[in-house]
Amino acid sequence: MKKHKITSVRNATLIVHIGCIGCCLLIVAGLLGMEVSAQQCPTSIPELSKYGAGAYNFRKVGDGCLPYTLSVKNTMIGVSNVRTIFDYKGGPLSPEKFSRDTLHTYTKPNVYNLIQLSEANGRELIACIRVYVYDTLQPNVNLINCGASQAKVTFAPTQDVTYDIYYFDWGDGRKDTLNYVPKSVSHRYATSASFPVQVWGVNRPGYCRSQVARLSFNPTQTSAKPTVESFTVLTPTQAELRVRNPLGYGLQLQKQAGATWVNLPQTWSQSSQMIQASMDTTASNCFRVQATDSCLTDTYVSDPVCAATLELDGQPQTTTLAWNAPGSLPGARFTLRKDGLDWREVTTLGSQGNLTDKELRCNQNHCYTLVITSATYTFTSRPQCRFTPAELCATHPVLFVPDAFSPNGDGINDVFLPKGDIESGLDMTIYNVWGEVIFQTNDLQNGWDGTFNRTPLPVGTYPYKISVKNASTGEKFVKRGIIRLVK
Repeated sequence: MKKHKITSVRNATLIVHIGCIGCCLLIVAGLLGMEVSAQQCPTSIPELSKYGAGAYNFRKVGDGCLPYTLSVKNTMIGVSNVRTIFDYKGGPLSPEKFSRDTLHTYTKPNVYNLIQLSEANGRELIACIRVYVYDTLQPNVNLINCGASQAKVTFAPTQDVTYDIYYFDWGDGRKDTLNYVPKSVSHRYATSASFPVQVWGVNRPGYCRSQVARLSFNPTQTSAKPTVESFTVLTPTQAELRVRNPLGYGLQLQKQAGATWVNLPQTWSQSSQMIQASMDTTASNCFRVQATDSCLTDTYVSDPVCAATLELDGQPQTTTLAWNAPGSLPGARFTLRKDGLDWREVTTLGSQGNLTDKELRCNQNHCYTLVITSATYTFTSRPQCRFTPAELCATHPVLFVPDAFSPNGDGINDVFLPKGDIESGLDMTIYNVWGEVIFQTNDLQNGWDGTFNRTPLPVGTYPYKISVKNASTGEKFVKRGIIRLVK
């Protein structure tokens, strides 16, 4: 490389660029032959105004970019005590920071401040330049199969390194060159075969090449699809969708309007995103997400998800629930939740059905939701609540059920049996933790002694269900709970 001497001209800015693999040293055009004076040095140098203007030349040593070796030689006549800081990071110019070396190798990409001090006629002289060492990182790109033997290389919005020129080798003999950072580049193959695709960047001058991004185009390979993982109704006019975007492409939220899909304002590219969607109280509410890239509108699109309705009709002693789930996916599971817990699976009743709840508690607010679970998403309806009238309490018989009993043969609390205003119609069932029946009776005098098949059961908790009938009204009252068996 030719040596460039720096002579005495003030208020000039000199920048040295050191590029990537195969690159050469770059001096900003128009600035050759200018002095590097104190005005161009970092302002963090203490007492910068006391220095006179120095000068030196430089040249590249070797052929590579990283590691990059720079040779620096002072060019002023009659100077002494020449020393250099190749990577000034701020603070005083203390002696231990300087080196007498004239060669230095940069091994990492960065912007370096190079400072050289010398002495002449009893005064210290200073000269500074900024050295740019570029990285060799490959472009951050991805390849999309658009179908019909068309491939598209997309560039991530944020690139670790920006290059002056980009080269594309499509693997079928076609090569493209661009002198800017594109959003995407497409190519259509003449055959339906697979091809290797290579993309790399180059920085001027010296044409220092980056590492190569190696991609593969396979026309038969299908891409993963985005999915709406959950659909939760928050209010009559507002829903929340959780969307999974496995390939990180730009997505658009869409809503069905008759036979067409209408784009909504929400767009994003995150791999997982919570989306707020407005609902219509007078029409069906079906949503899906689709790629914003026209290459992917037919292939990168989710299955639609549709809102279901749950209606509640509260009677004095019963609650009737009716649901309608148009557009639900085949194989979906329907569950009614009561007071925050799974209560009834109603899949066999179909996507449109109803169910009556007679197990009400007096003076209590009961809330119900419909949960639809498929292989790809979960829908949760808005809760429907009703307060049980106080008059329901009057129809229930007085019933006392203990919390625990101790079948140890001491004659005290050895048998579990409810007490109270029970004349007839008792039905009591005891279960184990797996929901299996271990005891059942409808005898007012026959309680549970803590055994199963005449074998004492271990200490623990056992769920029960007790049904009794009001002798005067004939109404049935059901109580569920847990009895603790102790010894």
